[in-house]
Amino acid sequence: MKPSHGRRTWVKLWVNDWLEGTTRYQMSDAQRAFWIDLLAMAGRSRFGGIVCSGKDGEQWIGYPLSKFQGLLTEAIDVEATFELFQRTEKITMQVAGQGARKLYTLFILNWEHYQSEYERKKSEKKRRTETIPPDIPKMSAGMSHPMSLKSTSTEVEEEGKGDGDGWGKQSAPKIGAPLAQARQQPSLLAFSGVHLSVSLQQDHTLGEAFPWVDRPREYAKANSWLEANPNRRPRKLKPFLHNWFSKIAAPTGEKGGMTRAEQRTLNNLKAAGFVQ
Repeated sequence: MKPSHGRRTWVKLWVNDWLEGTTRYQMSDAQRAFWIDLLAMAGRSRFGGIVCSGKDGEQWIGYPLSKFQGLLTEAIDVEATFELFQRTEKITMQVAGQGARKLYTLFILNWEHYQSEYERKKSEKKRRTETIPPDIPKMSAGMSHPMSLKSTSTEVEEEGKGDGDGWGKQSAPKIGAPLAQARQQPSLLAFSGVHLSVSLQQDHTLGEAFPWVDRPREYAKANSWLEANPNRRPRKLKPFLHNWFSKIAAPTGEKGGMTRAEQRTLNNLKAAGFVQ
């Protein structure tokens, strides 16, 4: 991450390490709150990870102690706290000037490891936006939503090492950020409507039970009925479809309303001599 990357709207905090790590036992409540304020200042800074008011040429311009004391509702020894943060390898510090004109510039250690995901996502989003050719339509024929163009690359970013709250010695878990791949998945639906979706398996089962039914047409009719009757939409669609198909009369055969399959079975039984 470039040192100039700053002005961010959020910073990352490792919640498990923050609640259970060494920082909770090495610092007072006020010092831990002060540490979070420093992280927020480092994120808002024009120079990511550096708590300062600006830069004059190659010289960092820090803040006076009064700036840091103004963050606190409970008074603490700010200089002693800075020394504690340095001793626990959370920051390094640069002090310029003397007396009341002392200016403190703080450098958050391991910032580039624990906050780089923010910049990676931001740059990836910008890169995707810039690489979409202008002649590609935003809407595809037959689609009700804009096309989604996704990167086909897979990137894994290894984070650095951290202590209890993500800045320090102990190892922290690796962060993997694989991007979704733009693969066209085969459809597993026999019908997909606004209010009704039918899987291939369910369609096969209904086809075996009701072979005389024009299933695609009936799915469309059922979907239209659900649209027209919002207050009567069932919670479970499988029983709904079964009942819907059951109301569709089978074509009559030669005997009393029998289906063709039933008529063939009867003819076979007669031929075998089991029935008269």
